[in-house]
Amino acid sequence: VNKTYIKFFDESVIKYWIFQGNPKIFDFKTALRNDLLTDWTVSSHKKSIKVGDKVIIWITGSKSGCYSIAEVTSAVHKRTPSPDDHLWKEKNSSESRANIKILHNLVDNPILKDALKDIKDLANFNAGNQGTNFSANKKQFDILLNMINKKQVKKKPAVITAPPLNGGQQCPSIEEQDCPADCEGVWACWGECTTPNFQQPPWRKSRDFT
Repeated sequence: VNKTYIKFFDESVIKYWIFQGNPKIFDFKTALRNDLLTDWTVSSHKKSIKVGDKVIIWITGSKSGCYSIAEVTSAVHKRTPSPDDHLWKEKNSSESRANIKILHNLVDNPILKDALKDIKDLANFNAGNQGTNFSANKKQFDILLNMINKKQVKKKPAVITAPPLNGGQQCPSIEEQDCPADCEGVWACWGECTTPNFQQPPWRKSRDFT
């Protein structure tokens, strides 16, 4: 088999990784909350990590878990100044880094380790071992991505209470499904009133609920 073809095929296939960090060494939560996390230490798999690879960001500690999903945006390179350098709690002695782009930031609602312990396909999940960079696989990545998507779907919308309408009647919040007496169908501040000749108040026309 042609070695050039093998090299091309290997470089075109997306790989999956766990990038793990210790919160005692670096303030990952602050970095994530302030969109400062743009690269990661690479201490192993230096020749395999490449642009386009997908990454599970795993933070260890008492609340260990997946704190974000990212994508590699550069080849492994020598360490350069980063916007989060001030967040190191110990001297940063790493020499190699890879740039990353955060795709899903879970810093305030992470997927904790306990939520994964009964999932058979994660029995060989490498997070939690000593080290910084571990291989993962597409199935493991997709399981976490599916859990993230479910979290986002279940997230409750903010309650918005609109100004009074028609002589003081209060429009329900968007979480309610009640309908004002003079409006057919669901009102809930977003829908359109279907009663003939019903005059929409000015705030309804502008969609300005503030």
